[in-house]
Order: sequence, then structure tokens, then C-alpha cells
Amino acid sequence: KATRREMSDLMAAAMYKQAEQHKKTNRIDEAAKTFAAISREAPDSPLAASALFEAASLYEALKQPGDAIVAYQQLVQRDPKSDLGAKAALQMALVYEQGGRWLKAAEAFETAAQVTQNQTQAPQILWTAGLDYEKASQWEKSYGVFAQFTERFPGHADVPEGILKMAQVRQRQGKTKEALKLFEQVEQRAAGTVFAAQATLQRAEESFRSLKRIALREPFKTNLKKKTQALDHTVTLYARAAESRYFDVVATSAYRLGEVFEHFKTQHDIERFIR
Repeated sequence: KATRREMSDLMAAAMYKQAEQHKKTNRIDEAAKTFAAISREAPDSPLAASALFEAASLYEALKQPGDAIVAYQQLVQRDPKSDLGAKAALQMALVYEQGGRWLKAAEAFETAAQVTQNQTQAPQILWTAGLDYEKASQWEKSYGVFAQFTERFPGHADVPEGILKMAQVRQRQGKTKEALKLFEQVEQRAAGTVFAAQATLQRAEESFRSLKRIALREPFKTNLKKKTQALDHTVTLYARAAESRYFDVVATSAYRLGEVFEHFKTQHDIERFIR
């Protein structure tokens, strides 16, 4: 006499065969529903996971993203560390992206990066999670993912850009000191690259903002000295950025240098007046 488990497995096998037949005869909707039913009717069957993945894939083909996501979610929850679970997390992320649901996509990509066994794909998956968090304006989560990226894949070619993105998040959040330290890291780690040039430009921009905040008031000589030092530092940074071979950085730096020199001229006139 067959056990309950054996009966369940036999039923799952019969349903799987029926679903495959529906698929062959182009009855895609019925195939998807039958595949999806296997996980409900025989959740412990060895076929349940692959049936869920088949159902989700067919729902995608039918342009039913909601049903596809439900099936992928069930598979991820069922066994996230399995090969199919990792694939489901990745496919779910792609479905969310297609619908412009950036936060959900980012969360799914982050999960996929954690569970995937494919270490060749893992960096790109995690990177995409960071980009989608940016699109969702989830800046702290974006920062966290790029920090994960730099720690998990320290030798990857995209690490300098990842640190640059972390710096830009901190700059956006008004955490200037932390941002400047990160910009300096980019310059040190990726000298001669566009990321280093952008980092130098951002340091120069922050230096110019600081320069303009120094007011020439009593004690005049002390403040004038501070302003002169800040001016020298700003010019040095813009000049360094202008020496890079990246057009946008060069153009912006050259324009800003003109503004700095105009600022210098005004300051020089004030200094002569004080004397």
C-alpha cells in the first residue's frame, strides 16, 4: 500500500506531465496554472520547486507580472539558497525592474546577490541593487550596498566607482567630512581615472563653498589669512582636476577657476582697502 508521501509524489508527477503537455500544445495559461498548483497540492514533492519556477516563467510570457512575482516569491521563501531559489530572486528582481518598482527590484537583487552560487554574476547583481536603490531615492540603502560591494569584492575594477557613489551619498546627506574622506580614497586608489578626476572636482567644489563662507570681518587679518589659505587650496584642487583628460571635468574646473579668480580679485580689492 502506497504511503501518503508516495501518493503525493505520484500526483505531483501526473500534474507536472499534464502541465508539460499543455505547454507543448501552446495552452500556456493552463500550463502555468497547473505548474503553480503542484506546490499547493504537493508542497513536499521534489518537483514542487521546478514547477513553481516553470509557472513563474510562463506567467512572465503571458505578461502577468503579478502572478510571476508571487510564484518567484514562493520559491525564494521555500529554499532561498538553492540554485532555483537564487534564480527566482534574480528573475523576480528583473520583473520588478520592468515595472519600474525600483525599491522592490533592489531588495530582490540584494537577496539574489547574497544567495547566488555564481560568483561571476554576484558582483553585477549586487551593483544593480545599489543602482536601483538610487533610483528609489533610498540613499542609505544605496550606500550600504556599495559598501558591501567594496568589502565583498575588494579587487573588483568597479570598487573606485563604488566608493565614489558612497561619497556622493554622504555629500547629498550633508555629511561633508565623511564624503571628503571617501573622495580622497577614490583619488588614492584610482589615480588617472575618470572617478579620481570626479572626486578631485567634488573636493574642489566643497573647498570653494567653504571659501565663500569665510566672511571678511573682525578680526580682519585673521579672517583674511583663513580666506587666502582656503583660496590657495581651492585653486590647487581645481587646477589638478583641470589637468585630467575628461572633458566634463576639465570644462567645469576651468569655468570654476574663472569664478575663483574673480573672487580673488574682489578679495584683493578688499585687502588693499583694509591696508
